[in-house]
Amino acid sequence: QSLIPEDAPPEIVAVLFTNNAANSEISGVEVEIEAAPTPNWFFSGMYSYLDTKFSDFQVPVGFKLGVGAPPVEDRVGNKLKRAPKSMWSALARYTHELNNGADLTGQVAYRHIDENYGDVDNLYFGTIPAYDLLDARVTYNLAGGLWTITLWGNNLADEEYFTNVFPNIG
Repeated sequence: QSLIPEDAPPEIVAVLFTNNAANSEISGVEVEIEAAPTPNWFFSGMYSYLDTKFSDFQVPVGFKLGVGAPPVEDRVGNKLKRAPKSMWSALARYTHELNNGADLTGQVAYRHIDENYGDVDNLYFGTIPAYDLLDARVTYNLAGGLWTITLWGNNLADEEYFTNVFPNIG
């Protein structure tokens, strides 16, 4: 939260504080599935749905809102930050055994993360837009399992996305 201690000098316009909300309500469901239809193929997938809101979250005693902060003393009903409504992922892996006793494995994974808020005030400019990520890897496992060599790439579609958002007004 962007807050000012009540006894702060006038030149202090805001201080960024991290504190816990008093209470929140979180409900949701997550479903995971895995399948190995053959010894060489493996598939997995996941879907999660979250419904979150603060049920009690007020400005702490001894503080007031920072200059330019939304005039919201109480954040009851706001969504929790970094809690997307839904996420899903899918993964496929194929392992090919080689004549020399080693094996070669290829894997591709895709993830989707819905938009979510980067702040407790649910400000529109603090929204983290939905994004999708594509990762892949190829692994060579030497016979006997003593050595593994892996070549991997993350975010192969070169998706630009926010990892953190700290909105500031003013």
